[in-house]
Amino acid sequence: MSKQKAKSRSWWSEPMYRYGALSLGLTLALAATLLYFGCPPDVLAAGLIAVNLVTLATYAYDKAIANSSWMRVPEAGGLFAILFPCRLVAHNRKEWR
Repeated sequence: MSKQKAKSRSWWSEPMYRYGALSLGLTLALAATLLYFGCPPDVLAAGLIAVNLVTLATYAYDKAIANSSWMRVPEAGGLFAILFPCRLVAHNRKEWR
């Protein structure tokens, strides 16, 4: 009996790594952009704003593709960006409030 090697999958094929890398890149780029334009002047505030905006965009994207065959975004995110979109994005519906 010969043992077959399990196919090695790329790290990019795992949803958690894919969306994590994309979110990290977008967060760093947005925080750098905010700091470049001086709004806000604090690094921590720019980071918090960037994390919450990227989480909001990821949450809205996940809700938009919920009824399609596309790969969903794994659960993760910031608290403030999750509480706010619950009022904007209708849960279990295809429409915006």
